[in-house]
Amino acid sequence: MYRDRVPESDEEKGLSRRQFIGRTGAGAAAVAVPGLLAACGGSSHHSATTSTTASTTAATPRKGGHITVGIIGNGTAETFDPNLLNSPSDAHRCYCVFDPFTRPGPSFTTQPGLVETWTPNSDGTLWELKLREGVVWHDGKPFTADDIIYTFRRMAAPSSLGRGAVLNMKLRDLKKLGDHIVQVPLLAPNGRLQDAFVTLNSTFVVQDGATDFTKPVGTGPFKLQSFTPGQTTVFTRNPDYWDDGKPYLDGQTMTDIADDNARLNALQSGQVDICTPLAFTLATSNQSNSAIKLLTAVGGPGQYIYMRVDTPPFNDVRVRQAMKLIADRPQLIATAFSGHGRVANDMPGPGLPDYDTSLPQRVQDIEQAKLLLKSAGRSDLRVTLQTAPVAEGIVEAATLYAQQAAKAGVTVNVKQDLPSSYFSPKLLYLKMPLAQDTWPTGSLSYIYETILRSTSGANETHWHNAESDKLLTQAEGAVNPAQRQALWNKVQALQYNEGGNIIWASRLSVDALAPHVQGVNTKGWLYGLGDRNVWDWWVSA
Repeated sequence: MYRDRVPESDEEKGLSRRQFIGRTGAGAAAVAVPGLLAACGGSSHHSATTSTTASTTAATPRKGGHITVGIIGNGTAETFDPNLLNSPSDAHRCYCVFDPFTRPGPSFTTQPGLVETWTPNSDGTLWELKLREGVVWHDGKPFTADDIIYTFRRMAAPSSLGRGAVLNMKLRDLKKLGDHIVQVPLLAPNGRLQDAFVTLNSTFVVQDGATDFTKPVGTGPFKLQSFTPGQTTVFTRNPDYWDDGKPYLDGQTMTDIADDNARLNALQSGQVDICTPLAFTLATSNQSNSAIKLLTAVGGPGQYIYMRVDTPPFNDVRVRQAMKLIADRPQLIATAFSGHGRVANDMPGPGLPDYDTSLPQRVQDIEQAKLLLKSAGRSDLRVTLQTAPVAEGIVEAATLYAQQAAKAGVTVNVKQDLPSSYFSPKLLYLKMPLAQDTWPTGSLSYIYETILRSTSGANETHWHNAESDKLLTQAEGAVNPAQRQALWNKVQALQYNEGGNIIWASRLSVDALAPHVQGVNTKGWLYGLGDRNVWDWWVSA
């Protein structure tokens, strides 16, 4: 089956992992602009609730103006190639120049991008994509079905970080039915094909035949004016953009600033108009700062403590269940994220379509954890939790979890490794019995295929469960919504009851904006900054 074609080499696993580290902003090197430092001294819906510190919406959008975004960059590795981008700054650049298949919408919704409709046949084995008409590339060429077909086939390259999205396609049999219709045959049924094209490397459409991305040509709201990797990127308005009257801005500049305090200082001094991300401690201390606006996402990356289910003591399901019951999730969020998180329930993707809300929220239960450990003969359990400073709050979370575990008589030794080793398949990654990670989740299918299928290249828990694989295939292939939900519930129940992940929170990104920056969606859930809908941004007078 097509899932058996997931990359298995160490090199390809390493590439895939770097992709997801980049998506969460972890380990991203950046070169700050010296002048700034000197001056300063990441079509469906489920409901979710959160609070946004300030609204960024004003009455009537105003055309004109130029803004500067201060962002954590990715050094000389920064790229415009959608197949290779691996950081939030890369994603932001691509949202300026390219258009996505589907746009992230407010609060776990998606909206049409270059693909207006996704229509399956009765069994989900053949899909028809209706494309947006009247779109032109920056060089004046019309956007057609040829561009979509080329993008899919290019995405399948071994070096592509988005190749998993197209492994179920019969790529040689993609068919153009007119200039704006693409027929997509699949190797196995899929009831929600669009879910594979929401997150980062499977998001953007490139021009038929494009190979050089040093001077990218897109259909997006802005054209590239200049690009110095690790320093600055300058964009100018695309006057021929298909979204009527947009973008509102005349242009935009991205400036790489690595230091958290320096980014905020640059915003407060007026040298940048947006600071992304804003460190949690700075967000807390600036809640009453009327000189800036704070933007808190609805959702965010899941926070994982994972256990290898094939390795003692975690090969005993009772031990895994006890470890899940040890976690005081609200306390972890309060300490590690200064409260900027949402309690999770040991399953990926809360809020997304087909997420199972029927399972009871797991809470700390020290006495039940003790009983489970006693029945497993592990009352004196001693384990090592490996961590590294690869994302904000992750080391603090490990330290606090160890303190919580002591209440159940479990000794957790926290071992801090080097960031450069932590996600290296040749050194530590996929070898650690108990460790941490953070994963963005664009759809349930995306995250389960990535880390929770037996053949997944990033199967951190070493979850090899034939029943789970079979149910996952059935859930993805179900076209009927009620049947799909029932199957997904079975997949998720296995993770909840037997899986090796303690998913204790969704980390909510926080950004800071100057008061004159308007139009940034206050309910973004995937990338932060209103999910990078840069075509809607504008500045007030």
